[in-house]
Amino acid sequence: MDFERIGRARLMMRLPHHRKKLAESEFLALTSLIENYGAAVIENREHDCQAIAEKVDRLLSSLFS
Repeated sequence: MDFERIGRARLMMRLPHHRKKLAESEFLALTSLIENYGAAVIENREHDCQAIAEKVDRLLSSLFS
């Protein structure tokens, strides 16, 4: 299963203000968070999804502000 693809697509829906950044950015820290988010989605771990989405939001906001 491609956790990165799933995680990226779901995060793009959850964080629409970062959609373009999520689609274009590829660096290790972000990719790792995206893969973990995809796994959490598949395993239906909503608490983990929320925590990871917040980390991604903070990361992208700090890098591209």
